[in-house]
Amino acid sequence: MTSDLREMGWIPVLRLDGGRELVGLRELFARAEEFSDLAPELTCQRDAVLRLALAILWSAVRVEGPDDWADLVESGDWSEQVLDYLDAPEGRWDLFDEEAPFFQTPSLRTAKGTHSGLEKLILDVPAGEQMFIGRQRSSYESISAREAALWLVTVMAFDPSGIKTGAVGDVHAKGGKGYPMGTAAAGRFHLVVALGETLAETLMLNLMPRETEPLAGADSEEDRPAWERPVPTAERQERLPDGPVDLLTWQSRRIRLVREGGRMVGVIIANGDAFSEQNAHQVEPFSIWRYSDPQTKKAGRTVFMPLMVDPAVQIWRGVSRLLGAVPGGPSKYPAPPAPAVVNWIGELAVMGKIDVAPRRFRASGVEYGTQSAVVSDLVDDSLALPVAALSAGQPAVSGLLVEGVEAAEQGVRALGRLAANLARAAGDRDDLSRDAGESASRAARQQGFAALDAPVRAWIASVDPAELDSCRRAWFAEARGILRDLGAEMVRTAPPAAWVPRESDAMDVPRADHYFQRALHTAFSLPDEPTTAAEEAARADR
Repeated sequence: MTSDLREMGWIPVLRLDGGRELVGLRELFARAEEFSDLAPELTCQRDAVLRLALAILWSAVRVEGPDDWADLVESGDWSEQVLDYLDAPEGRWDLFDEEAPFFQTPSLRTAKGTHSGLEKLILDVPAGEQMFIGRQRSSYESISAREAALWLVTVMAFDPSGIKTGAVGDVHAKGGKGYPMGTAAAGRFHLVVALGETLAETLMLNLMPRETEPLAGADSEEDRPAWERPVPTAERQERLPDGPVDLLTWQSRRIRLVREGGRMVGVIIANGDAFSEQNAHQVEPFSIWRYSDPQTKKAGRTVFMPLMVDPAVQIWRGVSRLLGAVPGGPSKYPAPPAPAVVNWIGELAVMGKIDVAPRRFRASGVEYGTQSAVVSDLVDDSLALPVAALSAGQPAVSGLLVEGVEAAEQGVRALGRLAANLARAAGDRDDLSRDAGESASRAARQQGFAALDAPVRAWIASVDPAELDSCRRAWFAEARGILRDLGAEMVRTAPPAAWVPRESDAMDVPRADHYFQRALHTAFSLPDEPTTAAEEAARADR
């Protein structure tokens, strides 16, 4: 059986007809029009393979701008260019090659000549907790070359932090241990990519010039993938990424697979090249960013950092960061840049190279647990955005999306305060009551965001640049109605004790509902909108 990743079927894909199969790199690109998406079991595997595929595409095909891109899409020449690139002698695609095995360090060894079990390679086998997983022990005592290839690419992108093997030749290792240096590079990012109807369309939508904003740190001559660089040794490099391709294949770990015959029976994983996330937006096209005031003060220059992945926060709640806008208007802090891929899709739309239908973006990533040493959750979400919102020439559209989401956030916070106030009204003013109020507030906020989830996604995708005012009014009315109904149900089901009047400053149901109605009016107010009697009373009360 071949161990050449170009020929061996190791990448799970989903065909347009719904069937699944395993393909090698050649088939992946040659038949990309036949596939709807990559289809490994875990989203981190999918993301790791997609980043590998994009590194290959970016290395094989260079685009200078929207016109050049459109010509490639129309002609279909890009796939032939990729296949020719895969045949180039610079590539190192053999998993078992003696001198240059793919994504591995052939000289990697420990002082005692030992290696670890495959649980170090297989991220869904938690250390010390193998009895609580669905895998049988035999399934990770040895694995096929196909499965090893998939996990190798995944670990290079998303390996947790923690103590690694101290390899011979690593001057940073002490006592046979490599001390924590953070997660692998892709694990630092809240990843975002543009999605097409086919895998071919997805790949091409995420191919852009290296000068696309906010990319600024790319050296087009030196920006090469790992397989075009010298075969790594245990000695780590201290350098900055030369560009997007370099970062997409960043060697965060030194790895050597241990095999018997054609099956993997062990692995050595040591620390690899260090990586700093500070201002990585200059070389990383596929991440969401945030402004860091502490880092800025420390560095004496503006610093943007990757946005942390949070499984509890839907992607629409971060639409301002997707669009590079500041919620609530001008701020003393600079707005984080939009992901380069979002800017690129906006540029294609402005130049008329793609249709004006809403474009779907997928946001995904890994949440790590204790000291980033374990994988605790995987995040996978998507959102359709109107292309007008991606254009710098139409800030009113992106501004409306940010305004609508911020209003929804305020309304949900008001619902949370209503729940807390009702809990206070039903209990005594002691610590237990405050704890109950906080718990009730969290539950109410979760309920509010869940109720708004589908409506807000539909509204965002439907925003019409020619009808911004009516779009705003329709959303404010819909969101306010949803939250008001949730609040009315909370009031209706409040226990009898919560209705009993107490001293003048104590909370009761009427007071809690009054505050809620006032907060809803503030969150969703329109200057010329008629108000209800309750809202008039709330306004007068202020």
